[in-house]
Amino acid sequence: MSRKLRGCFSLILFASVLVSTETVASASSCSFDQMVARDNPALWFNFDASGVPINQGTGQTSIKLEGDDPEYGEKTRCGSGYRFKAFGGRYKAQGLPPGTISDGEFTIEAAIKIPRQITVTYPTIFNVMSPAWSTLRVRTTDGNAGKVEYAVFNPGEQGFYSPGRVDDDKFHLLTVVHKSSRVRFYIDGVLDFERAVTGPFNLDDSPLYIGGSGSANETFPGLMDHFAIYSSPLSDAEINLRFQAYLKDFYEVNQTPASNAQNGTSTQVSPPETAPQGFNLTPFASGLTASWIAEQGDTTTVKAEINCATSGVKSSSIAARQREISFQGLTPGEVCSGQIYAQNAGGTSPPSQRIGNVIVKGAAPISPTVSSATINGTEVSVNISNVDANATEVLVELTCTKSAPKSITTTPKNPTVSFGSITTGDICYATATARNLWGSAPRGSNSNNVALTGDKPQPLNYTTQTTMPGELKISWPAQSASDVNVSISLTCVQSNKATQEMSISQLQALFTKLVPGDTCSSTVITKNAWGSSPPVTKESILITGNIPVGAPEVKMARVKATTMALSWEANASAKYMNIRVFCTVAGNKSIDVQLPITETEISGKDGDSCYTIMRWANSWGYATETVNTPLLKLSNSIVPPASARQKLLCVKGKSSLTIVGKNPICPKGYKKKTLK
Repeated sequence: MSRKLRGCFSLILFASVLVSTETVASASSCSFDQMVARDNPALWFNFDASGVPINQGTGQTSIKLEGDDPEYGEKTRCGSGYRFKAFGGRYKAQGLPPGTISDGEFTIEAAIKIPRQITVTYPTIFNVMSPAWSTLRVRTTDGNAGKVEYAVFNPGEQGFYSPGRVDDDKFHLLTVVHKSSRVRFYIDGVLDFERAVTGPFNLDDSPLYIGGSGSANETFPGLMDHFAIYSSPLSDAEINLRFQAYLKDFYEVNQTPASNAQNGTSTQVSPPETAPQGFNLTPFASGLTASWIAEQGDTTTVKAEINCATSGVKSSSIAARQREISFQGLTPGEVCSGQIYAQNAGGTSPPSQRIGNVIVKGAAPISPTVSSATINGTEVSVNISNVDANATEVLVELTCTKSAPKSITTTPKNPTVSFGSITTGDICYATATARNLWGSAPRGSNSNNVALTGDKPQPLNYTTQTTMPGELKISWPAQSASDVNVSISLTCVQSNKATQEMSISQLQALFTKLVPGDTCSSTVITKNAWGSSPPVTKESILITGNIPVGAPEVKMARVKATTMALSWEANASAKYMNIRVFCTVAGNKSIDVQLPITETEISGKDGDSCYTIMRWANSWGYATETVNTPLLKLSNSIVPPASARQKLLCVKGKSSLTIVGKNPICPKGYKKKTLK
């Protein structure tokens, strides 16, 4: 049945030239050629008996040889001619008329044979020189040596490589399919890889090179038996059928023993005697992989067959060199068995030993979430959410700063677990991991850290000390708890309010720049993660100042019978006057007169002789400078000195005193009486 073509383009190159006077066999003698003819290609190239390329298709184009003449040898399929070996030459075909392939969907097909030892840098099978050009070649360098590369340059290079090597001196049928911005690559009728390709790609009006490219040292050094380009993408089924037809045609000619070939007869190809060696059946997520390590030299394809409890019987074939076949879409957990066969054009080998009781794996679960973690005394409760339906169990782990790590395994139906006996004051966090027969998810998201409730700290026993002027030191003894802070507030009458907070391990706090003489109160509170202690307050703390300076200036020191009268000037830095009295009869004594009083009387005994030492004083000490008064004699009969210029009579009840001196005054308690 013919194919309806969309701007159909098919380039088929059969480099088949006779080395004798034999005529070229008809294309109908080979089933593969019949498939090509059935598709009614727009362009179809073959060679005449002289090696000149001719157009057997319906399109209008021409090709010509560039470079050295290629060599020809090795009889091709079905007696239709000979393969060519393009050592230095390449064939160039003019491009197609614009619009022939306008949707970027087409197929490239080539049958090649290449040895392992070659010197060409990029052995090129096909190359199209358009603004968006592509090339099909075999790599000979780097880690991809011996692999087929299909490279597209639009807008940048996109290189795709076959998983296996083809430089094994055997023929391989290569197929490249462009469809819907994707590239599918096949070797020997089996899909090798599928990739996305960027941008539109067309073959319109572009030079086409076969057996080389537009660059030097890129000619193809192997044998090429077939090359074609189709204007539409071939399906998987079509590609596989073409390979089977090509394989049949190839064996009819090339597997005939030499003795029979000389007699002009052919012998049917025998099927492989044994199945491939090293068969193994490996499970993966929702699938199985059948693999092997070696096969007979006449094996071309390998067939794998599996039988599963739920999915049933499945089979697939692949080129022998691929060494593995994968079956996907199986039911996780089902039990399967399998075996493999070696195949060639002559038939199929006996099966390998069957491998059974292989369980198909499922997908590992996704990560759950630790939605919350709460505390109750010394217990932590962890809640898990978003547990994958494929999970069979959940591992919940608790990590703490003090307590040993803990873990509990639970079921997805029981998303809450509790951990007990956690150290008081510990800080912990939780994680969750979902698991099943086929693996574990990464750990679920952590909960926020949770701190277990502990005891509040006790009130702090502290002391205050004012050793330096304007400073206050608050100190306390060492404590057993280290995770406690101390908060201190200082409130004063004159100084600004001040606060300090520090670790309890610092043992003291110092407040400076206070007003000397100020009265303050201190309040101390201890804190930890679970609360604060009751406050401890101390009142009426006097802030140390400076001692007075300077000597007192005594205004008067006089005797009134058995009483001494003293007066002095005030001093702003002093709080009182300290007077030490030394008498021969009454003995010694010390008195303090609180300022602002600036005078006092000191009683003695009749006939006593006394003197005083006077100094300023305040709350912080005595001035270092003093004043000594003269020795005064005490008597009930006071004789004024001869130098007195005035006399003053002072009376107190029935007692009276006559004071003689400069500007005399009456002692305290006496009244002035004018003398006549």
